[in-house]
Amino acid sequence: LAHCYGRLGQRERQLQALEDSLTANPLLTAAQLERAEALAAGGRIQEALAQFQQLSSEPGVPLRIAKLLLILNAARPDSARNWDEVESALNHAAAESDNAREVMLLRASMLLARGEPEAARDMLANAVERQPGDEPRRLLAELGVQAALHDPEQRLVRPRVRGERALGPAV
Repeated sequence: LAHCYGRLGQRERQLQALEDSLTANPLLTAAQLERAEALAAGGRIQEALAQFQQLSSEPGVPLRIAKLLLILNAARPDSARNWDEVESALNHAAAESDNAREVMLLRASMLLARGEPEAARDMLANAVERQPGDEPRRLLAELGVQAALHDPEQRLVRPRVRGERALGPAV
C-alpha cells in the first residue's frame, strides 16, 4: 500500500502506511528503507538522513547517506559546511564495489559545490586516462555540462538542485 501511495506522489499517506507497517513490525528493514526514501523524496532530508544512518550496514545505504550529506552541505552557508563529513561518507560508499561511478560523480559534485570546478574536471580527466572507453568520457561530459550550468552567485542553490536531480525519485 505504501509503495502505491509513493507511486501516486502521496507522500504523507505513504509515510503513514509505512509507520503503520513499522508499528506492527519495527524490525522490517524494507519498510525502514522505504520510509527513508519517502522522507528524502518529500524533501525531509534531515529525517531521511537519520533513518538511513540507522540502516548504514544495508547495501546501497552508504551511497544514499553521502548523497544526502552533499545536498545538506551544499544548502548550508559556507561557514556551516562540513565537507570532511561528506568525504568520509563518500569513502564509506566507495567501499561497496558497485558504487564507483556514482561515488565519482558525487565527488565531482562536491568539488563543484566547494567552488573547485577545475579539481572536479581534473579528477574525471584522470579517470578517463586510467580507464579508456565511453563511460569515463560520459562522466567528463556530464561534469562539463554541470560546470557550465554552475553559477557562482547561486552556489548554495545549484548543487542542491543538481544533487536532487541526481538522486532521482527514489532518494
